[in-house]
Amino acid sequence: MTISTKLMMRQGQSLVMTPQLLQAIKLLQFSNLELSAYLNDEMERNPLLEARDDDAGGAASEPGASEDFRADAAAFEGEAGEVFSGEPREGDWARDTLAVDAGALAADLGADMSNAFPPDGPAVTPLAPREAPEGAGLSATSWSGAAGGGEDGEAPNLEAYVAARPSLHEHLASQLSLCCADSRRRLIGQAIIDGIDETGYLRESLSDIAARLDADPAETEAVLALIQTFEPSGVGARDLAECLAIQLKERDRYDPAMQIFVANLPLVARRDAAQLARLCGVDAEDVAEMAAELRRLDPRPGRAFGDAPVQPLVPDVIVHSAADGAWRVELNSDALPRVLVNHSYAARVSAATRDGDRTFISTCLQNANWLAKSLEQRSRTILKVASEIVR
Repeated sequence: MTISTKLMMRQGQSLVMTPQLLQAIKLLQFSNLELSAYLNDEMERNPLLEARDDDAGGAASEPGASEDFRADAAAFEGEAGEVFSGEPREGDWARDTLAVDAGALAADLGADMSNAFPPDGPAVTPLAPREAPEGAGLSATSWSGAAGGGEDGEAPNLEAYVAARPSLHEHLASQLSLCCADSRRRLIGQAIIDGIDETGYLRESLSDIAARLDADPAETEAVLALIQTFEPSGVGARDLAECLAIQLKERDRYDPAMQIFVANLPLVARRDAAQLARLCGVDAEDVAEMAAELRRLDPRPGRAFGDAPVQPLVPDVIVHSAADGAWRVELNSDALPRVLVNHSYAARVSAATRDGDRTFISTCLQNANWLAKSLEQRSRTILKVASEIVR
């Protein structure tokens, strides 16, 4: 056997996954929310991408808009040619000092003030603005007396003061502060609340909590019993049987038969009605009623506080029924991505930058064009697939 080298020619076909093709496939798999997040990240990285605003320049770009504005401004001027300046004039009721005398009010307002209440005090004058102490109120720049904004001229952020949805730990801590006045027991209760998971179960043993705080185990058990009376019902339980028992006690349904029924949850899971009836000393009908009672309980009492807000789903296509009985498939304009490539900015920047910067701008322009083509291809593919599904 001899080893030698040969030169051979072979022809074959293969699919090369270019980065642009991978991007197009990834965009096709995205939902509307995921696509919006992806485009926001791309616009932060690529200076040539910008969000398209359909309402921008709506009224200003209409023909005759500026002429109408000038006509309205001319009509707003007085007959003597004086333009409103916003300064209080003589006889104007919106001045700095407020008249409280009946005669002055009658002269200003042109009304009879004989039936008005007599003045109870001196005239009201505007007070000088006082400097608020540091830390007083919501914040130093949250609210101000100026209409329509704060000290810096911007409108206050009202969303910063909207009450957020409390978590399970915050909800339990607020009930603990109302029900427990002893600082030592409150400290033990806070440690127990910290050991409760998002489903409402206590995952840390009481012995570990008592040893860490150097507390009496009996006192720790008493604080846990107090927490188990809080809302939501069944919180602070160490297992499923204790969680169900807490809820049954609050409903006054934890009789001896139900106690034995809850203690044998494996038999309940196997639906062994005969064995349960024999252990509880009841008939099969009572066993069925007790099982129905357990199904009405909540095995995860803390899930009401752990659920994230549900995001509404926006459809990619809208199907309408036509007059001839057929179905029309249209793309949802609200769900279409609004991204534009700023070619004019790319041309201006490329003409006034160095070679390295021009290379960066060229790469950004190429990526932006590929992204725009991928988005267009995504829309066409969605429309074709939806049309085939409806047909």
